[in-house]
Amino acid sequence: IQLKKIHPHYMGLEEYKTSTFEEIKNKLCENEILYRCILTEVGVCEIIIARDDVKLEYRNLEVDIQELVQLYSEVMQGYGSMRYVELQKLVHRISDTIANLLISYLEEINVERVYYIQDYGLKMFPLSIVSTDKIKLIDKVQSIINIVDYTSLAHFNKENSITGIVNRCIGNPQDASINYISKYLLKKQKDKFIILQNDSDDLTNIKSINSYEQANTIAIYAHGVPDPTADILEGAYGIEGQNKIFTLSEIIDDISFSNMILVSCKAGVPNNSMVEKANGTWS
Repeated sequence: IQLKKIHPHYMGLEEYKTSTFEEIKNKLCENEILYRCILTEVGVCEIIIARDDVKLEYRNLEVDIQELVQLYSEVMQGYGSMRYVELQKLVHRISDTIANLLISYLEEINVERVYYIQDYGLKMFPLSIVSTDKIKLIDKVQSIINIVDYTSLAHFNKENSITGIVNRCIGNPQDASINYISKYLLKKQKDKFIILQNDSDDLTNIKSINSYEQANTIAIYAHGVPDPTADILEGAYGIEGQNKIFTLSEIIDDISFSNMILVSCKAGVPNNSMVEKANGTWS
């Protein structure tokens, strides 16, 4: 009872469902793979699951990968500076360490779509930036889809394309960034690209997304608000309104949509050492 009071979203472990390699393979289409990189204290494990194959490789770490991804993440959050050439070398070094198997696989096999389960130990280092001197992952595949766990594949609707977008800026209309985005959106406005007014902190017009029959996607543009007491990489815990701070749940509760696009600064990642206490966007 006390645990549920402290953590209202607590779920018993008996609700957690696992998946076998065969079950995952049966959910994949041709030219699709599920990829996972798992960091341990002393090594890295890569798993590639395709419709007709499973590859697994474990290697001992020869570099301090936590130090490398921390450095990369701090630069991405604006807490450090680095010349492009140096940043490129850092990206290549991390890529060689964590994605050696994946890079070799893509050099030999044609892959269109990658389902990716992020290891939060990689902090802000995304799969899309993996590259070496010879190959850039993002040039080798058509799409990279981040999923939470293996069971998410069962719920992923491959036919769930965007049919229409409802757009809403949130925050001070006079803010330079918000004002710029608002003007840009108005230039692109058309039947299936709907622009909502940002004249107050009243979110009623967002809640009415269901009245737009052709819209199945909501796009939010706002400034993220970081917690000053949190880790610098944890990111925003809320969205800056005109006179208040919103949580994501306040915005999207009680509305029905298929896709959500959040364009916000300070996105961050959970505190991977104490995920249960993290309050960033991913949490």
